[in-house]
Amino acid sequence: DMERYPQLQQLQCLENLTDYRIGIRWKSVMDTVGHEPPYTTRTPRFTDTIDYIFCNDQWRISGYLPIPSDTKGFMPNQHYVSDHFALCADLMFMPNQNQTRQIVSKLEASETD
Repeated sequence: DMERYPQLQQLQCLENLTDYRIGIRWKSVMDTVGHEPPYTTRTPRFTDTIDYIFCNDQWRISGYLPIPSDTKGFMPNQHYVSDHFALCADLMFMPNQNQTRQIVSKLEASETD
C-alpha cells in the first residue's frame, strides 16, 4: 500500500537500480535463488519484505539461509528476538575477463620480484 507506506516507492525504484557510470545491474540474492520471502518483518502494524541482499553478475551465490516459513504470530517473540529476519548469504567473487587479466598480471609481477 504505497499511500500508507510511502517508503515502498523507494523499494520499487530498486528493481531497476543501475549504476550508470559502470553499468552494474543489481539483483536480489533471494530472488535469484528462488523467490523473495513473503515477509522479512512481521509486526502488528506492518508485514512485508523490506530487507534485501543485493549483488551483481560478478558474484555467485554459493549458499543462503532460508527464511523460516513456519512463523506464527508477530515478531519479536520467544523464537525470533528481532522484528526482522536475519538475511545471510555466501557469495563468491567472480571477476570478469579484464579483472582476471589484471589479477594474473599482478600475481606474475609479484613472483618476479
